[in-house]
Amino acid sequence: MSTEDDKALALKVAISAATSLVAMVVDFGWLFPHELEVVWPNISSSRYAKLYVFSRYLGLCSHMMYFGIPSTDFECRMWYGFQAIVVEILLASVEGALMHRVYALFLHSRWILLVLCLFAACQLASMAVSARFAVPSDRHTETCLVTKPHPGNAYFGATTMTTNILIFFMTFWKYIRLPMKWTHGSIGRVVFRDSAISLIAISLMMLFLTLCALEVVTPSMSGNFSYYWLVCILWISIGRIIINHQKMSLEVKVTSSTLASPVPFTSEIDIQGSSWGNVTGTLSGEVGSTGGEASRVSTSTLESGALPIALRPTESSKDIPIKAHELGDRITRSV
Repeated sequence: MSTEDDKALALKVAISAATSLVAMVVDFGWLFPHELEVVWPNISSSRYAKLYVFSRYLGLCSHMMYFGIPSTDFECRMWYGFQAIVVEILLASVEGALMHRVYALFLHSRWILLVLCLFAACQLASMAVSARFAVPSDRHTETCLVTKPHPGNAYFGATTMTTNILIFFMTFWKYIRLPMKWTHGSIGRVVFRDSAISLIAISLMMLFLTLCALEVVTPSMSGNFSYYWLVCILWISIGRIIINHQKMSLEVKVTSSTLASPVPFTSEIDIQGSSWGNVTGTLSGEVGSTGGEASRVSTSTLESGALPIALRPTESSKDIPIKAHELGDRITRSV
């Protein structure tokens, strides 16, 4: 490639990098108020907050480091190695957060954790192999633009797509088995929306890179452009996942504190329900009966939390919807 062509291509890559950087800056400005609200106040106590700050600011800084100037072979190798490290950190952050959600959806099953760790280890190994192949000696220009991708990059693309498919399958298999009240609630929508959009976007980009590495698709030196857009997709995904997770955690804490607040003490009791009867009365007086028969409830009995036999729920109240609701609450606390 001539020097003029190299400079022209370097200019196109710089324009592509600047365009993806604009998308990142817009997303940064969009999420910055939420970052101040739910990330920085919890930076010392939340691992998700630490991960957010590290991955987001690393990705943003790395995106500004393309210079497009003539460089030595050693400098180009260092640049390729840096690209591989940034991509792996961002990808591990995204998939780690999504795997944590899968682990929570399955109520901390050890077998699920083992399967997820196995796939994550395979992906890391494939990334190391692909990074070794992706540092070429004679496949780049003077400005560190790769002229031809190595077929070994397909290993990383294939394992990444396989891991994403596994996470997608586990997440949505659990989605169709959970109670509709939970999956259609605010927490359920956030969990599955983030998972679906992130996994689909990353998988499509990795499919494109794999096809380019295998020369099934042969656009002119596409790898030089796709790196910045891959970083952009990973960077936006991890930001959305963690911000929504922190907001969801805050919502759960507020709800829990509301439910745990003391109930105002009054002399009136109103219990209504098909299996609880319809009972209204006072602490010192008679409590209305469900069959015309009056009974008395002492103050000590009510304060102890024990219900008389006539007021206890029947076996019919211990049905499946209550168990499903409890399952949703357990998953909410786990997530």
